[in-house]
Amino acid sequence: MTVRKWWSALAMGAVATAIAWAAGFLPLVNMLEWKLYDQRVRWAVNPTMARQDIVMVTIDESSVRLIEPQVGRWPSPESCTPTSSISSPRPAAGASWSDPATSPL
Repeated sequence: MTVRKWWSALAMGAVATAIAWAAGFLPLVNMLEWKLYDQRVRWAVNPTMARQDIVMVTIDESSVRLIEPQVGRWPSPESCTPTSSISSPRPAAGASWSDPATSPL
């Protein structure tokens, strides 16, 4: 390959890299990336292999309002744990906040 072809290939590679990098900031490309990721995860997951001893608990506004008379305002005091009403031999709990503004972490 001649020197001119090397420089042409290098320039085209740099331009393609710059275009791909800039496209990553477009909302359409981000949405497409997440949709494709979700689909790949759906294809990879086998629901029959899921462990039956794990429970996912979702806490939303309606659930918080429903339990407020019994446990008080959310977040609840440390003496009241999310696992206090679960009758499982090995309860485990975790929490994640979908709104970073209200996350205590």
